[in-house]
Amino acid sequence: DNGHAVLPTLLSRCQRIDFVLLPPRVIYDALLREGCSDELARSAAHLAGGLDSAREIAQFNGFAGIRNVVIQLMKEHISDPARASITVQNDVLKQEWADRLDLLLGLMILWFKDLIHIRSGRRDRIVFTDQTEWLARQAFTREPSAWIACMELVLEAGRRLKAHVNAQLVLEQLLIRIGSAR
Repeated sequence: DNGHAVLPTLLSRCQRIDFVLLPPRVIYDALLREGCSDELARSAAHLAGGLDSAREIAQFNGFAGIRNVVIQLMKEHISDPARASITVQNDVLKQEWADRLDLLLGLMILWFKDLIHIRSGRRDRIVFTDQTEWLARQAFTREPSAWIACMELVLEAGRRLKAHVNAQLVLEQLLIRIGSAR
């Protein structure tokens, strides 16, 4: 990952081989052939860096639940922010998959990307295809720069979680900050 940090004497004895990630469409098609549902295959293909990790995500028992909670949180943070905080406490942190918040945050980023795709007329790139109608109503309520700011907030929350900040506080603050992002 960091070839320039390798000592020149070691680097002179190495051959660099670059690996290209599979496009999400190829991963998605493979997961569909293996019997994965459309929604989970599409989400896993965009979260993972390869077919094996996409399979692992799609086969994870809590993945469908995480995806559903993301949809619920993204809708609640607009209509009822207080309810979103309760959802974090009850439906996120008390689940058996609470240690997989990386998936939750990854799906949140995909949600905001979908809003940008709709704004720019690229509906063929939407991940949350079962939520297209709702996304279309919300996409134009903010400028694309605001949706990008929301993605940056999610990335910041991920860094804070890796620094072992309390997960409930991080997620609740994230939802508040997303609600006020402009």
